[in-house]
Amino acid sequence: MSFEFERPIGAPADVIELDYVSALHQTDVEGGIRRDSSIQDVDISLFLSSRYGIQESPDDIREKILSGLGSTDGYMDMMQLVSLLLIPTLREQQEQYKNGEEDGQTDILKYTLEMMLHDVTGSRAPKPLTKTLVKQILQAYGESELSENDEVVREMLAQAGKESNHQLLLDTDTFCKALTNDVQQYDLRNKERLSTNFDDALFGESSRVTNEKHQHHAVQVDRPRVSNLKRYQSTTPTVFEQEMTVADIPLVYTAPHLDNAADTFRSKVLTVLQWSFFVLAFQTYLLNFTRGLFMDLKDDCAAYKYAVRTFFCNVGVSVLRWLVTMLLMSTIGIIYFSLAGIGNFVECKN
Repeated sequence: MSFEFERPIGAPADVIELDYVSALHQTDVEGGIRRDSSIQDVDISLFLSSRYGIQESPDDIREKILSGLGSTDGYMDMMQLVSLLLIPTLREQQEQYKNGEEDGQTDILKYTLEMMLHDVTGSRAPKPLTKTLVKQILQAYGESELSENDEVVREMLAQAGKESNHQLLLDTDTFCKALTNDVQQYDLRNKERLSTNFDDALFGESSRVTNEKHQHHAVQVDRPRVSNLKRYQSTTPTVFEQEMTVADIPLVYTAPHLDNAADTFRSKVLTVLQWSFFVLAFQTYLLNFTRGLFMDLKDDCAAYKYAVRTFFCNVGVSVLRWLVTMLLMSTIGIIYFSLAGIGNFVECKN
């Protein structure tokens, strides 16, 4: 007997996966899931607070994060989500294009530019970069609202190096600069550098500072601790090659040593040992305790005259036993991991 089902592949599958990611981040319970795959400032604010204890208001998110994506309405759509995911790829392609490396994908920038020009103008030949051309490109790909924003168009031209009275051709060089001019601080060595999500968000080492209202992270950017990653030799200084201090980030305590899924624990060895001991203790003590606790009820089930009653009695006792086991395991587990994991989170330096 065979079963058939439809499984999208290629770009449709990727779009559905991005829809799923967007749905996971949406927090508007009353309004339901937004079908446009948008993520609002309040969604990002709640995510940072619940996951990492970073306390930023929706207004701060709009100013510090969404404004850098060209958002003026306090939300990011799928196009902006994809642009974030493409930053490492764009930087890698930029370095390969600069160094003239040939690996089968070096021409992706040229191919994309020619495809875009063909869709907009009907010709693959480079065209003079003007405000009219930029608006035509935006309109051709469904960004009519952005095409009417003269400030956004002006910034796009500036990113590509277009000056007021300077004639600039939209060729591969210009296209590469326009795509990567504002993401030069991304370090390509991040692909091979061992770090936690928390360290990535705070640009590396951090130390805690307290004041009357909040606990803050005063973040000092240092070079990566892994110094032998020389696969990518960028000519542009990265964020790890600059001495800079990031603004203080207000933090709230969220018991991070209990949330292993958030990748906020400091020692993997301690975490593995905690779980190993808990599983062994569960198998050795807790299961035997509940088995003995319900042994008398099992004997009572065997005393029934009819096999049907004995069967349903055994099923009921088994269900009750596992409910009690889960209740005990949850209660003991919360107490155990709360006490055994104290201090095992990345913010704690002592």
